[in-house]
Amino acid sequence: MFARKAARRLAGLAHVVVVSGWLAFDSFNAGLERNLLPRDGARLYWPTVEARAPWWGSADLYGDHDALLGKLTRLLAPLSVVARGRDRLWEAVRSAETDALLDDLAGTESEQIDLLKDRLEEERGHLVQLLEQNELLENQVARLEIESANLTAQLEMATLPTVTEPTDVRRQPIANPGDFSADWDRWTEESEGALVFTPHAKDQWGKCEYPYPERMREALDTLSDLAREWRKQRGKLGTSLVSWIGDRTPLVYAPQDEALCRKKLHEFKFERTKSWDRQPHIKLDDYTTPDRVGRIYFAIDGDKYRWIVDHVGLKLYGL
Repeated sequence: MFARKAARRLAGLAHVVVVSGWLAFDSFNAGLERNLLPRDGARLYWPTVEARAPWWGSADLYGDHDALLGKLTRLLAPLSVVARGRDRLWEAVRSAETDALLDDLAGTESEQIDLLKDRLEEERGHLVQLLEQNELLENQVARLEIESANLTAQLEMATLPTVTEPTDVRRQPIANPGDFSADWDRWTEESEGALVFTPHAKDQWGKCEYPYPERMREALDTLSDLAREWRKQRGKLGTSLVSWIGDRTPLVYAPQDEALCRKKLHEFKFERTKSWDRQPHIKLDDYTTPDRVGRIYFAIDGDKYRWIVDHVGLKLYGL
């Protein structure tokens, strides 16, 4: 019963041979210097005799067949896509059975023995051809599996969503580059509601004297695109938000601001609901004078999938 289960489970991975009869068993073991076949047991023979051949006794064969077959599968699986030579030990088993059969037929007509020998030689030749064809097919399967894996990886890369930088068509020359009054609603609309601004953010921008308003405008354009894509993916990026933003845009994102917390400037109210944490921020310039360090502070709303911007301007505690 174990042999039948092993033949079905290990098809394509290994040949399962049952040595029946004491003549065949003794004849096979007599031709081996080591790795003898255990009585009422099983042994795994590798294509090369130098490899250690694990064996199992009769108690294993009459025990949990599924557990033993699982162990055999794990041993053989790594070799399933490796080109192999002829299985000499398997041929030795067949040869031992043949020799035992011939010994058992000693004393019969010589013509019958010669006929049996001829038929067995034909069978051996046929089996060798089948083994060689099987090796060719296994090599073809291995190559096809590798090509399939490569094509799948290329397809996944091609379908990854990307965030494109705003085109130059949207950025027309503006008479007053620091006036964002016509842009707040545009950013929210283009992000499909994923980027919203509190009245405090708009008021702070109107009061600040950040010297690079065009750069701040470009940053908010890009942030609008990022927020829209983040909402489409329901916040499931497969990586950190730091890496996701950094890989797609030149923006520098930081998820925390310890100094902001120490000064108790991280909490704010919006839409008369709970308090929000605006530690996440975009950095514009750093390691320079406080009047040149730009910041965009916002909270992340994981329920409505939106980013709530509460400060646009200079660094909150820099001055």
